[in-house]
Amino acid sequence: MTFVFAGMAQFGKEQPDFATVQRAVYICFNILMGDFDWDSMTSIGRKEAAFWFLPFMLLMFLVLLNMLLAIIMDTYDRVKNKLGSNTETLWS
Repeated sequence: MTFVFAGMAQFGKEQPDFATVQRAVYICFNILMGDFDWDSMTSIGRKEAAFWFLPFMLLMFLVLLNMLLAIIMDTYDRVKNKLGSNTETLWS
């Protein structure tokens, strides 16, 4: 939600996509999915758009990667426990 409010503060007056909280949440989700208009974001300023966009994408990438690794490691742990403690695994 921090990036939603930062986007509203930075782009809200000139971009109708960031005018309300609902629209800002929707456009942040679309940006995360890869559907964004870089030219309209840079109409405010190239540095300002990059200052918001790059940390947003980096942080969201790290969060999603962390979720994927948590799912993988949880599944690995379940399979390892099902097999028993005496079986050989990749890291034994």
